[in-house]
Amino acid sequence: VEAVEHDNPDVADILIENHADINVATQDGKTPIDWAVENGHDRTAELLLRYGATIDRRGKYDWTPLHLTAWNGHVELTRILIRNHAEINALDEFGNTPLDKASNPEIKKLLIDAGGLTGKLYTQAMKNYFRHIVTLVMACCISLASAAVAQDTPSADELLKAMRDMTVSQGNKDVAGTIRKARNKIPFSLSARGET
Repeated sequence: VEAVEHDNPDVADILIENHADINVATQDGKTPIDWAVENGHDRTAELLLRYGATIDRRGKYDWTPLHLTAWNGHVELTRILIRNHAEINALDEFGNTPLDKASNPEIKKLLIDAGGLTGKLYTQAMKNYFRHIVTLVMACCISLASAAVAQDTPSADELLKAMRDMTVSQGNKDVAGTIRKARNKIPFSLSARGET
């Protein structure tokens, strides 16, 4: 850790070649990559990443090294972490991404160009994504249920009712509407029994 703290990549390289643990944490929980990115040590950070340092390790406040570089304004380190596939939209314990922590316009541009979103936008995007996944899964279930209903299997009809009830109770009216529309296309459905 001292070789990293003092930005001495040559000594760090020798230590790593002799099996030093590159992900060892100090008493305060910092690893060599944390020290390198926090202090703006580009070459040392690149060396650690080349040897397999954990790029998205979570530290204080659940920050990743990319949060640290964005916060500290280290442009070149931000480039290095992006180039090494750091998680661009990692959320910290407060729901902030590295873009939320960046104040330097150049870092903001780098993060946005790499697909970075603010925590609020990222959270909304993920909610939309999961809503679409739920809709897709429900559509698959409906297709399976339709095939079973066509064979006069009562459990399929009950499955449709349970799926509809579940989506309505969770406030997902668009998925419930999808189920309702699908039920209208099924030859034998809940509506045939007088249920709604």
